[in-house]
Amino acid sequence: MLRGLLLGIVLGLIAWLPLPGRRVQLPGPTWKTGPQVTVAGHPRPQDPGEFYITTIYQRPATLWWAIRGWLEPDWELVPGGDIPLSAADADPNHAMLRELAYRTCGLEARPVISVLDLTSDSPCKGKVLPGEEVLEVDGTRVEQPSDVASIVSHSKGSVHLKLTQPGSGQSRTLDVMPGPIAHLKGRRGLGLLLSHTFDTSTLPAIFFRSGNYEGSSSDLMLALDVCERLLSMNLRRGRQIAGSGSLNSDGLTTPVLGLRQKWAGARRAGASLFLVPAGAPPLPTDGPRVVQVDSLAQAIAVLRAPIAGDPQGKSDPPGKPAVATTRGRAENGPAEPAFQ
Repeated sequence: MLRGLLLGIVLGLIAWLPLPGRRVQLPGPTWKTGPQVTVAGHPRPQDPGEFYITTIYQRPATLWWAIRGWLEPDWELVPGGDIPLSAADADPNHAMLRELAYRTCGLEARPVISVLDLTSDSPCKGKVLPGEEVLEVDGTRVEQPSDVASIVSHSKGSVHLKLTQPGSGQSRTLDVMPGPIAHLKGRRGLGLLLSHTFDTSTLPAIFFRSGNYEGSSSDLMLALDVCERLLSMNLRRGRQIAGSGSLNSDGLTTPVLGLRQKWAGARRAGASLFLVPAGAPPLPTDGPRVVQVDSLAQAIAVLRAPIAGDPQGKSDPPGKPAVATTRGRAENGPAEPAFQ
């Protein structure tokens, strides 16, 4: 009896021995996007459907958990340590996601060209102050730092600047003669270090609740919820829609981890549709229908299409705005400063 007890203890200890370099990946909880998103002045369309964020759990692998993972079809033994996070995860305030949603819905934020600093040989010294915004050069509205460089390079004499101090509500003008700038290898310039940001103060404020999940794989579902509100367009139409996908600043989907486990979580939540990035590996067919999308715009188009099996071919009501393409240039906060 004692021998059997000792054997049981030894086997138990072996079962809980860690497997170096391995983790068990399993379905995590699903979260409704509704409570995670607020868009000022744009309530969510009333509908029984829902968007779901899907997640995964990862835990250190032991022999016991590895055996369980082998027996559970939706579990997976994976190499490596903690879940890697992308660069987008360093942006907990979702600034890029806000700017992307604005552009996708045709709402353009006003570009802001600001003076960060002046070079020691700048002809603007004593005339232009750091923090001022450059509105116009020679009567032309500037939307990016290269506009300033282009106008100055084609000028024959002095240039006419229109500036404002943010928040003042007033502007001022002055004439400056460009001079040789060392940072420009002696070419004529103004010696201004300019930054490129966007003013979203005139656009509907977008707020994201955080704390229930981490990582950028929630981008796609959060962005769909925001766009549904900004466009006043019901994209759910009674459906339970789950998904997972990171978005870059052009609105294109990028690969994410654990789609098999997230698909299982979507099935558990009762989802009928599961949106994934284009090029995702095959997933089972005995649950939510898997739809691959290469961008936020395509995801919206998929959800706006007539619903299969609906005798009325239900789609969006007429008069809804078209969704803007998101393949253009995008900025997320200050761009790389540029000397002019």
